[in-house]
Amino acid sequence: MASTSGEKHSYKEGFLQWGFTKLVDRNVEKPQCVLCSKVLSTESLKPSKLKEHLEKIHKEFVAKDIHFFKTKEHALKASRMDSSGNVQKANESCLQASYKISYRITVNKKPHTIGDDLIKPCLCDAVSLIIGEQYVAKIKQVALSNTTVQSRIAEMSSDILGTVISEIKESPMFALQLDESTDVASCSQLLVFTRYIKR
Repeated sequence: MASTSGEKHSYKEGFLQWGFTKLVDRNVEKPQCVLCSKVLSTESLKPSKLKEHLEKIHKEFVAKDIHFFKTKEHALKASRMDSSGNVQKANESCLQASYKISYRITVNKKPHTIGDDLIKPCLCDAVSLIIGEQYVAKIKQVALSNTTVQSRIAEMSSDILGTVISEIKESPMFALQLDESTDVASCSQLLVFTRYIKR
């Protein structure tokens, strides 16, 4: 009996009935789930493995027809994927949305975790119901994790500081007023007020 250890698996169009499309990574075909975007190994290019993933992870979609999975496949391919199956660097609109939401979180003095815990799920629900499920993948590209919101706030703060310093340097005259204050934790804070001419 011949050994099957060197058997090469390849993607077949029929695999879409179990929710899997093809992803080519470094000339190697891998199955990618159109529901959760997970990329499986080449060894998983078998009907039994793909069917098992659908029944265990996405059992609520088992009865869906091929047209449903084709729609999901189209939405997945439209959401800029790289060769590893991960979403590529967020486009400009997603990046701007991340900054604007981070700004609003700061202005309203909310915890940074609210971005991922509440705001993004609400956005996904609203987009799914109003515009369509196929656009939810784009909303999920908006980075709103705790660390991301924190870094966005730090970057905006640094940008404001840099802008003010630059404008003061360009001003023909300016005035500074300094004062010391103590916060609720009895920690001294230095307050700096400046007035300058902006041309």
